[in-house]
Amino acid sequence: MKTPSFWHTDGFIPKLLEPLAQLYKHLGFLERSLRSKTKIDIPVLCIGNIVSGGAGKTPIALSIGQKLSVKHNISFLTRGYGGNTAGPIEVNPDEHSSYEVGDEALILSEVGSTWVSRHKTAGAIAAKDAGFEIVIMDDGFQNTSLAKTLSFIIIDGPYGFGNGRLIPAGPLREPIYSGLKRADIIVLIGEANPSIIELLPNDKPLLRASLVPDEIGTQLSNNNVIGFAGIGRPTKFRETLEKMNLNIVDFFPFPDHYRFKESEIRRLYEKATQVDAILVTTVKDMKRIPKSVAHLCQSIGITVVWEDDGEIQQLLDSVV
Repeated sequence: MKTPSFWHTDGFIPKLLEPLAQLYKHLGFLERSLRSKTKIDIPVLCIGNIVSGGAGKTPIALSIGQKLSVKHNISFLTRGYGGNTAGPIEVNPDEHSSYEVGDEALILSEVGSTWVSRHKTAGAIAAKDAGFEIVIMDDGFQNTSLAKTLSFIIIDGPYGFGNGRLIPAGPLREPIYSGLKRADIIVLIGEANPSIIELLPNDKPLLRASLVPDEIGTQLSNNNVIGFAGIGRPTKFRETLEKMNLNIVDFFPFPDHYRFKESEIRRLYEKATQVDAILVTTVKDMKRIPKSVAHLCQSIGITVVWEDDGEIQQLLDSVV
């Protein structure tokens, strides 16, 4: 679905939906309280957030996976959102498509072994039984069925917590205070408003990072582009394009995890050629574009740059 615009600011609609948000809050608390928790005998690291939509979880999971894979045999674990496979199943990027395992699983599998499982505990056990030493969960912070060794909360600094209300009145999956209380480490991506910083607890490690375009993206600087994205917050990709000094002729947002049709990509490509522009999208979206028209688009990836690389490495070494 598309992220509702009223999730960004408060107003009449969020206030109207507040009773449903309170119901969501209590049901979520009840579910987390009653759900039994399983602990497995290898470290489980969870990369999560407390807002719905893209905060940068997958790039952070990839970065942490790359750091840990130097000394350890790691495996990613994801629900496979957007795919139809319940799992647990180990992703084979040469055989599986986003229709089966979701786009995020395909991206993760390019870095390391990736298991898709709607039941987190079953997926973690499958990874352990396959001989992996560490499980890195991409999302799943609100799922308490699997005990975590270390939980990271990822916060998109510029966006923060939206209007501060719970679903459906706002973007929050759970109250800010409870989410931050359960987290072990907070990762702040980009510059945040001082009001966001004030909400962060002083007794938790706060790591700062930024997301920068990959080498291919930087080579496109000063070009005319038409961008499109079907991610949690498409405007975030547009902002990335703006920071790259690209001339954005047009931009088309799509719902999160949108399955593109060949005809749609061809129409966008025609628009781009008419104005001498390059058609660009995210790496995530490229996984959902039909292979027959994938060559018409250029994907722009992002890389995590840690403000203090030694600090994140020290924290990881302390638990694994």
